[in-house]
Order: sequence, then structure tokens, then C-alpha cells
Amino acid sequence: MEICGVKFTDLKEYDAVKQAIDALEVEGLKPTHDRVLGIKELLRGNIATSDIKKKYEEIQRVY
Repeated sequence: MEICGVKFTDLKEYDAVKQAIDALEVEGLKPTHDRVLGIKELLRGNIATSDIKKKYEEIQRVY
């Protein structure tokens, strides 16, 4: 199983990430490798939402 080049071996994890991606698409955001990987890591507890917010703020400063 794979989404945007990110591999999954656990069906529950795949389904959870797929649901999150579907929600992003409703909001107009396209899935990318980095977004899928970020969601996967967030669901695993390896990163916090504050890390994602910080990254988003860094990107916004560039633009």
C-alpha cells in the first residue's frame, strides 16, 4: 500500500492517513509526499502539531 510514494504495511494506519488526505482534498489541498509523511508521523506520535505549525509558519515567511 502506498500514497504519494509513502509506503504502508499496516492497513489501519493506511486507512487513517487516507481519511486525513481525503479531508485535506476537500479543503483544496493536494496530497504530496511530504504531507502524507507528515500525517503518518503525526498519527504515530513521532511529531507534534506544534512542529507542523512551526514548519507552516516558516514556509509562510518565505512567501
